Amino acid sequence: MNKSTYTLLIPLLTVTLIVLATLGYWVSHPTTDSLEFSAQTAPITELTQQTSSEPETPKQTLERLNIREIQASAEDYYQPDSKTVRPEFAEMAPSLIGTDIDGQLATDSEGNLIIELDVRDTFDYFLNTIGQVPPEVAIAELRAFIDGKVAPPANEQAMGLLEDYLEYKAAALTVMSQPMIPAQEQTREYQFQVLASSLTQLQSLQEQYLSAEVNDAFFGIENSYADYTVQTMAIQLDNSLSSEQKAQQIMMLNEQLPEELSRSSQHLKKERTIAQTTTSLATADNRDAYLAHIEANYPSEKVAGIMADYDQSQQRNTRYQNYREELETLTHEGMQVSEIKAIEASLRQQYFSEHEQLIAASEDDRLRREQQSEKL
Repeated sequence: MNKSTYTLLIPLLTVTLIVLATLGYWVSHPTTDSLEFSAQTAPITELTQQTSSEPETPKQTLERLNIREIQASAEDYYQPDSKTVRPEFAEMAPSLIGTDIDGQLATDSEGNLIIELDVRDTFDYFLNTIGQVPPEVAIAELRAFIDGKVAPPANEQAMGLLEDYLEYKAAALTVMSQPMIPAQEQTREYQFQVLASSLTQLQSLQEQYLSAEVNDAFFGIENSYADYTVQTMAIQLDNSLSSEQKAQQIMMLNEQLPEELSRSSQHLKKERTIAQTTTSLATADNRDAYLAHIEANYPSEKVAGIMADYDQSQQRNTRYQNYREELETLTHEGMQVSEIKAIEASLRQQYFSEHEQLIAASEDDRLRREQQSEKL
């Protein structure tokens, strides 16, 4: 996957909404499809078992997830020339199947981290798996990658930058969580006002939490496209302009777009469609359709590995369904929640590896909340 087609053209509001919606402890609820992982990541299991009744801030999470104390050697996980995630982690996060790590961590002649878009791409590549895996797992895996990829001082610089980036994400969530009027009451003018206001607030937060150098590297191109989007909408909503005048002004805006944004537009749309179809087919019980899609859109040397991951995930999901069916025979509506949870925990030990039990427990809790909501 190429970074220029993966991140540069996605409108800022859409990108932020997707990333923040998957950033862990705030809003993520793993689905049945999250049961795609391996028992071969024992050190990470220790991380996910440390829970709190109160949501953690990103800074608190990073302070707790001191990967150096948990893993004796990050080099056992990643080497400096790593281009893909470990197979164990790819099994946990099916969206990574068939992809290379989108981004890189480069250093200058003095060993300092080079601040560029690739750094943010690297962070997002791992963080975007939250929702498929617990946030602790995604962050720990990212920290392990950083440890194996670059040595000090770039190592400490990347870790500090990750903390700043997550703090920005937490603050940006408040912007994205602002209440809106019902969709049926929204006018184009209202949507424009919300978009323009949100973009202004997000850009202000970027300046607050990130240095000017980091802000320009991480969001410079994206903000250029965001500004273009707002200006285009303003032209379209300007009733004082004729259709010809609107078209002419929008054409002038297009000509002002950075070259790489304009050049990559169609390629990005194609890749995004492929990725969406891959995710959709991965959750469906139609192996022939999935195989045909993979053969048509991915390198031939990766097809066998992708299909092996698909088959394993289908088997694990089948085991979860069997587990739920047996659970229903052992519980009844009159039971206390504590009793049901005890039965679930015991049954999960019979069906799943230690690592699989964590995701199964998250899915059980999600289903329980849904059932309780339906009764209200």
